[in-house]
Amino acid sequence: MVDELVNARDTRDGIPRELFPLRGEDLGYYKFSLKGETYMGGRRTYDILFEPVDTKDLCIHVGTDDKSPCHQWKGEAWMDAEDYQPSRIETQLAKGVPWGYKRTITLSMESTDFRKTDANSTIHYDPP
Repeated sequence: MVDELVNARDTRDGIPRELFPLRGEDLGYYKFSLKGETYMGGRRTYDILFEPVDTKDLCIHVGTDDKSPCHQWKGEAWMDAEDYQPSRIETQLAKGVPWGYKRTITLSMESTDFRKTDANSTIHYDPP
């Protein structure tokens, strides 16, 4: 299981896509509310709460397939007010794990210092 959490072969950073609950294709499975605005790293951010629309059943799935039926995360996301990119996301399961499987599982990941990049190019043609 640990290998599936950090060595997903079909992702750039090795982290399975289903551990990031705010992918475009998953947004319809969550409801969002604006908690407010704040500053993070000197930049204005929107503080947004999210939770699954459907929390009837517990579903836990971590793996490398991209067809996960689970949308079980709730949490808080701070989105940059200028470029709408996440500055920070905190998540947890929206529903507790049944008592028969009581465990404390902690996973902490931090990706920092991302920067947008610019690319300039020039095309030179040889004279005919």
